[in-house]
Amino acid sequence: MRFCASKRGGRYMLQTKTKVCKLDAQVLAEEWAGQEVKLVGTLEPKTNIIAVEKIVADAASRGSSTRPN
Repeated sequence: MRFCASKRGGRYMLQTKTKVCKLDAQVLAEEWAGQEVKLVGTLEPKTNIIAVEKIVADAASRGSSTRPN
């Protein structure tokens, strides 16, 4: 995922069961590529872009709230 986003002009997105949203904080999102996370931010419905405030590990799936290596 990181290769596609950084070397091929892709963007990190948030995918849920029913929706895919663009993230404005690409540098912050890169740290969490491929992980299940909890994201705090504000969705702009007209553009479908989330203004990211913070991203943390999903404690239910990872058992931890620490950042990835």
